[in-house]
Amino acid sequence: MSTFDESVVYKPGERRDDNDDPIPGSSIPVTIPGCVIEPLGSTEAPERGRNGRVTRMRVYITERPPVSILNTGTIIVRGVEFEIDGDVAENIDDEDPEDCSWVVELMKAVG
Repeated sequence: MSTFDESVVYKPGERRDDNDDPIPGSSIPVTIPGCVIEPLGSTEAPERGRNGRVTRMRVYITERPPVSILNTGTIIVRGVEFEIDGDVAENIDDEDPEDCSWVVELMKAVG
């Protein structure tokens, strides 16, 4: 079941400069409002061991995010941190460019 108007927190991965030093402020978490959360369920993952489990979610971001969302970061949904699984899909309506959304696939593997 999807829930409308939720917020998620995007935690960007730490970025580094040409000298491989961390860039200050590059990993500050950002709250993204106006999201739709779609739980996709959990599966057992034998490659993760006897108790392995992979949980998947899909997040629809209905407003332009304040930062670029890269798959090197993580997203916190309902208090649980998930890895971004793949690239973020951008859906833009050609007739109304303001009517756009972003789709982020998430996964969390435990066990």
